[in-house]
Amino acid sequence: MNYTKPIYSWLSKYDELTFVACNDFDIIHQLEKMGIKVHNINYDIKYKSDPYVINKDAIFDDVEFHGCVVHWNCEKTYPIGRIFSGDLILRGDSQQHNGDCNPITSAGQLIHQNKLTEVYDQYQEGIHTYVHGRS
Repeated sequence: MNYTKPIYSWLSKYDELTFVACNDFDIIHQLEKMGIKVHNINYDIKYKSDPYVINKDAIFDDVEFHGCVVHWNCEKTYPIGRIFSGDLILRGDSQQHNGDCNPITSAGQLIHQNKLTEVYDQYQEGIHTYVHGRS
């Protein structure tokens, strides 16, 4: 992990995180090595038998969110901040890949869509937009 990026300092502030739509298992395992409890909810059927993944849809299925919710691919789902209230770390891109129903073009879009009432930090890096805040 490149610990100089703001998102890593955001993630390391929490004792417990719930990742949504994340297939970056390296970051999850690194956070667990740091003593952070991580829940990983991913709707992709290829994770059906993976013991480290809760294979459900975070928007439509009955799931429990713990700690800060980290939505790793906001472009792929309905805004999580409309169904969850609390601290959020949001990451999305505007690449419009197959299955991207919500391309993310700006931090303002993430803030508005997720009904953030407080924004702690935000930045753009390459194709990704990042926002840390509270809904």
